[in-house]
Amino acid sequence: MVSGLVNVDNYKVRDGKIIDKKISTKRLAIYAVKDGGTKELEIEPEQQNRQTLTDEQILQLGAWAERSKNISAARRTSNGV
Repeated sequence: MVSGLVNVDNYKVRDGKIIDKKISTKRLAIYAVKDGGTKELEIEPEQQNRQTLTDEQILQLGAWAERSKNISAARRTSNGV
């Protein structure tokens, strides 16, 4: 989390397909620093409206989320919840 300093893209995946994308204008990037902490950098104007993740990355995250949901549901079922 970055305390609202940056605008994030929003992707929706259903049944292994990207069904919606909202690409935000990103003027600021926050990077982790090797020795701890973060640094803020302005994003070049020509890159501010680019999608952050590739479609392949979006679909992989969707698959991981679905797998996590299924594991969680199985645990609740086996625990009688």
